[in-house]
Amino acid sequence: MVHLTDDMSRLCDEIRDLHSDHAAFLNGLKLTVAGIGSDVSQMKKGFQQSRAETAEKTKDDLMAFVSGIRSSVSDLQSDASRMQEGFRSSYKEMARAGRSERGNFVAGLKSDVSQMKKGFQQSRAEMAEKTKDDLMAFVSDIRSSVSDLKSDAYRMQEGFRSSYKEMARAGRSERGNFVVDLKNTVSSLRQEVVSDLTAIRRSWCGLAPIQPKAKPERPEETSEEITTDDLKKIPGIGAGVQKRLNQAGIYTFAQLAQSSHEQVRKAMGKLAELADTYDWIGEARKMA
Repeated sequence: MVHLTDDMSRLCDEIRDLHSDHAAFLNGLKLTVAGIGSDVSQMKKGFQQSRAETAEKTKDDLMAFVSGIRSSVSDLQSDASRMQEGFRSSYKEMARAGRSERGNFVAGLKSDVSQMKKGFQQSRAEMAEKTKDDLMAFVSDIRSSVSDLKSDAYRMQEGFRSSYKEMARAGRSERGNFVVDLKNTVSSLRQEVVSDLTAIRRSWCGLAPIQPKAKPERPEETSEEITTDDLKKIPGIGAGVQKRLNQAGIYTFAQLAQSSHEQVRKAMGKLAELADTYDWIGEARKMA
């Protein structure tokens, strides 16, 4: 292959030299023709004699040039034939070496694959055995965990049932107490509303309020003793209204007289729309 490369390089160099010579010759010919054309007027008298001489010389040069070209082409053909034969011989040798190397590579590859296959089968058997042991241990752990979960769930279920029964008993007792307290509260509120509505109705009608027979409620205990007045003496104020006024801090006629209309309405809440608080403040000023 090295000889072939050298021969091809030498052949390429020779061809380039021939092209250069040919180009130089053509270039010189062009220059000669250009010079002849420019000096035609001066060389007209001796053109006939010089033409014959120049033609003969040019013919000889051309024959020599053509002969050199033919010789170079023949040499090139010989070199190319020798290079072709060398290339064919080298290619055959490389083909034989390649076939031998490929055969050795395939044989080695088959041996390696066979060994890998045996190792893989052995590893797969070991992994299968280990995986089987791990799965058996995992299943055993799962069964043990499930058994423990069943026991815990049973204990939790029993505890929940016991707690639920206890909560149910306590809930029934609390609901019973709540219903009793609710009934008492509703009854008390109902009496207060009836009393307030009666007092307001009589206030609208211009009649004196009817005093309830029940004991007047005591004011809320405070850190100091507070003197209280019976605010129910004012027309339109019943026991419920008096309780709301007391909760707002109004216990006497003087406190009610000094209170503003907005303070009284705020203490009354929703019942403020049913009564005229201005009259209450005016009556309290008279009684204070």
